[in-house]
Formats: sequence, C-alpha cells, structure tokens
Amino acid sequence: MPDKLKVGFFVLVGAVVFGVVVLVLGKISLKPGYTFKVVFDDISGLTYDSPVRIAGVKVGKVKNFQITPEGKAVVTLWIERKYKIYRNCEIRVFSTGVIGTKYLQISQGSPSAPAIKSGDTVKGISSATIEDILESFKAGTGGEPIGVLVTKILQNIKSLTEKLDWAVEDKEDIRGVMSDMRKFARNMRKFSDMLAGNSGDVSEAVAEFPDMVEQAKMAFKKIAELSDKIASSEGAVGKLINDKEVAGEVHQTILNLKEATSSAKKVLSRMSGFKTYWRYSLRHNSEDGKYRSDLGIKIAPRRDKFYYLGISNIKEKNGSDYDAGNQKIDSFDAYLGRKFGLFTIYGGLIRSSGGLGVSAKMMKSLEFTSQINRFDRHTSSGAKPWLDIGAQVRFANWLYANFGVSDILERKDFEMSLKLYYDDEDLPYLFGLGSVAASMSK
Repeated sequence: MPDKLKVGFFVLVGAVVFGVVVLVLGKISLKPGYTFKVVFDDISGLTYDSPVRIAGVKVGKVKNFQITPEGKAVVTLWIERKYKIYRNCEIRVFSTGVIGTKYLQISQGSPSAPAIKSGDTVKGISSATIEDILESFKAGTGGEPIGVLVTKILQNIKSLTEKLDWAVEDKEDIRGVMSDMRKFARNMRKFSDMLAGNSGDVSEAVAEFPDMVEQAKMAFKKIAELSDKIASSEGAVGKLINDKEVAGEVHQTILNLKEATSSAKKVLSRMSGFKTYWRYSLRHNSEDGKYRSDLGIKIAPRRDKFYYLGISNIKEKNGSDYDAGNQKIDSFDAYLGRKFGLFTIYGGLIRSSGGLGVSAKMMKSLEFTSQINRFDRHTSSGAKPWLDIGAQVRFANWLYANFGVSDILERKDFEMSLKLYYDDEDLPYLFGLGSVAASMSK
C-alpha cells in the first residue's frame, strides 16, 4: 500500500473517531450561548467544567476562574442562549451529595429585572460550611483521624446521657415539693373563699388557718432542703450542674466535632478537585507502516500533580516481545508527574523501562514534548537510549494530535498519533469513598 494511501487512511480513521466522540461524549457544544461572571467569597471546591443547573437541569458549565486583588473568586459561566437569567437571580455552590461533585445552582430571578447579557458580572451567594458555624469555638489541637474523633464525640454524648439519667434520682424530692405547693395553693384558695363568705364561715376558716401555716412551712422547708442539696452538689442534679467534668466534656465534644468537621472537609475538598481521565492513543509510524494503540488512565488529585497507569503497543505477541519497529509489545506505563508553570516533568516506568519525560506548553493549544527511556538498550552503533521528541496540538479538551520523531538517536522514524481523553466523573467517587473509609478505620 502506498505511503500516501496509508496516510489518507489514517486521517480518515481519525476523522471518523473524531465524529463519534463528538456525538457520544458531547464535550464540544455546538449550541449557541453566552458567558458572564459571578463573584464569590468562597467557591467551595468548584472546578473547571462543573455543571451549571437551573431547577436541577443542566444549562451550562464553568469556563474559567480568576482571583481579584481583594481575594474574591470570579467564576466565568457559559449558559445556553435559550435560558434567560435575570440580574436579581441567586447563584449558589451546591453538591450532588456528601462526596458528590460541586455544581452551581441558579435561581433565574424575576423577568421584571434586566436580563444578564454576555460579559456582565453579578454577585454570587457563598454557602456557609459547618466549619464556619463552629469557627467561634476554640480550635482543638492534634490531628487525630476522623474515626477517633467521632468515637470521642459518641463517648461524650453517652457520658452526658448517663449523667442526665442519674439526675432523675432526685425526682421524688421535686415531686414532693410540687405536691406540697399544690396543697398549699388549694388551702389558700379555700381560706380566701371562707373569708369572703363564698363558702363556710369565718370561724371555720380561722380554725383551719394553723394547719395551712404548717403545710406552708413544710413546703418551703422542702424547697430549702432541695436548694441546699443543689448548691452543695450533694444531690444528683447538683452534681450535674456543678460538675466541672460535665462542662469539660461538653466543651471537648464541641472541639472534637469541629476537628472532625475540619478533617472531613479536607478529605472532601481534595476529592472535589479530583480528576480522572481515560486516555487512548492511536500511533502511526511512517517508516515501518505500523499502527500502535496505547490505553491508560490519568489520575490528577490536583491541577499540578498527576499519576498515569497504562499499557503501550497493545497487540498479540508472535513469539517476540518486540515488534518489527523494535518497540516492546504490551509494555507498561506507571509514572508520576508534576507541573511547574509552563513545564511538566514526569518519571517512572515508561514502556516497561525506567524513563523520564519533559514538556513545555508554549501556547494554549501547542506543547513541545520529549520522552526518554530504555537507557540500557544496545544497538549496532553502541548503547543508545530511546528518545522521542515532538509537538502536541490540542483541538479540544478531549482530542489531541502529536507529530514528532520516534527513536531520534537510532531509527529517526516520523510518527503521528491521535489522543482521545475521556473525563470519567464517577471514578473520583470511588477514590473518595476509599479515602473516607481509610480515615474512619484509623
């Protein structure tokens, strides 16, 4: 097959894949829309491409972030044109669940207000967190795991409950006082009626007055005894009120709750920024005419750090570990990468051999790449590592094209490739559940 026909076939396959991905994944929106900015005090873990919803229906997404000199977060939103939002709207940061993805919820506002136009800026509403509510309390010390803190909280609550049950032991004293007070009140009412001539005569009232005085003295005596027991901490109620241990336990419960909330917020905040991408690469070498497929997963716990696990040159072996182009079949990739401004450096296992990669992003859609591995390779001209250099062009967040020279120190083969990225939003939930479970088990 002529080289031109091979190249044409490769481009055709790429175009078909491009169209399928557009239709299936829908990462490029062909719908008309408009953008505007929202200012928040705190965006609570909102990320790029986070959905924007009205009444639970997705109407747009987050496009960009900025920080003002005053420390405010400015979020740029893209909204489908058919959805109108008015200037008296309410915009808040919500979550799909305790460990769910963050999104923006919009209350459209009233049509009596002017509609928001492209380029406008409005004020968002920052949601209060549990940690904000507890901020007035003194912070606890130490860094105990969530499981230990929750256990302490439950133990403190149990202790307080036992003390409340213990306090009920004084119920007979309280009931006796209330019974004597009720009797005294009834006798006083009867005595008043006699004096007024409504019932009985005055002589009978005077005869019963000493008994009423005695009952009153007994009632007030019991009140005094109960008060003394409370004041002296001899009774259960007094111990509950005056016990410094109880006050300390209440305070410690609040501190443990605050620390547990802080730890949980840290875990869930990291989880909210967690991104995972499936990456498929189809490579074509113009010299040996081979097509090679790579598949892997890129895990980015934050924007400047990532892990990659994958398999390169996926195909069935025919008696040899290497193909006609001297590339290892079914080789493994497992490496760690960090971003430093325009540069990205990664290293680890590259195609089943120790290696290192460096790339420089010169423009938003253009990046120069280099990768070296197989340092122990021996060729006819001596020991030479495998070195690839090239340029990567981004057409969309999920579609990249690479052009470069493979094995530049030996074979000098020209190679082209298409890379497809799929943003898997479900995997972070699994990683998040694992993180929470690990914290609770400590």
